[in-house]
Amino acid sequence: MTNWTGLLSGNWTLTSILDDECVIVNLSSDVVHYGDELAAKIRENTEDFSKLSDFDKFVLNNGHRYKTREELHAGYDRHWKAAHDILVTMEEFLIEADKKKSDLAADTYKALIALVMVKELDEILRLNGSAIVECSHGVLTDAETGLKPHVSAIRTLPKYTCKMLRNSGYFGKVINLAVHRAYGVRHGAGPMPTYDPVFTSKMLPGSHKDENRWQGIVRAGSLDLNLIRHAISVADETPFDGICLTWFDQILKTGRVWSICEGYQNFPSPNESYTEFLQHAKPIISEYRIKNPILKADLFDFVGEMLNERLGV
Repeated sequence: MTNWTGLLSGNWTLTSILDDECVIVNLSSDVVHYGDELAAKIRENTEDFSKLSDFDKFVLNNGHRYKTREELHAGYDRHWKAAHDILVTMEEFLIEADKKKSDLAADTYKALIALVMVKELDEILRLNGSAIVECSHGVLTDAETGLKPHVSAIRTLPKYTCKMLRNSGYFGKVINLAVHRAYGVRHGAGPMPTYDPVFTSKMLPGSHKDENRWQGIVRAGSLDLNLIRHAISVADETPFDGICLTWFDQILKTGRVWSICEGYQNFPSPNESYTEFLQHAKPIISEYRIKNPILKADLFDFVGEMLNERLGV
């Protein structure tokens, strides 16, 4: 929904609530305060505040600080960097702190920067303790063995992590763990046979991962053991030592029923790829009720036995 109420040259912006573009207008002789006006527009056009984008939330919380579009977007850039652990420059630090270079804040910035030490991987691996190495994408998005065309541009198999460690001079013990939620979830295009809109709304109420033009909707469904088996098979050069299931607390909080896809009702035809088959695969769902109450040790044993029996991990 794009609201046209006039024109103030140059004051264009993008927000998820106002769709593609909106224009902030000044119908009086007063100087327009861009942040306040944009915040007012977002409030006016918002039906569900649980679905605000990070930018919209920033405008509502901080818009009053920024008189111009340029100031607001620069402020959001600094906010984004801080949220993603990206170092800001001296100039950005001073603007955010509303200080000048002559203030003590500049010396504080220099002192903090001196404490930040950049280490190479081989230096880190020589330190005492354990290092956790996590790939940025899942096995099924590997550039070569993933579910094409829904893949990343990098190799995500564990063997490449092991190769990276060896190239850095590390030849010690490596424990290779597969990590997956206790249910299926996907934000992006690609096959997900167990996708269930009702399950999604139950497990991810008010998810911040809203629908957008690049990734589509966030989807959730029963844990798909078939896809996990496939991931294990393509990573067989460096077998997994174990599997970790996360977010099991959501299963306990939403009915205590663990739904699992044990297999598919149909089979791929000779001429279709596995990805094509998954687009129309019909899952066989089994439900397992978790008793209440249950000790953590008993829950671990139950889940461990289930996965070991079905996956061999």
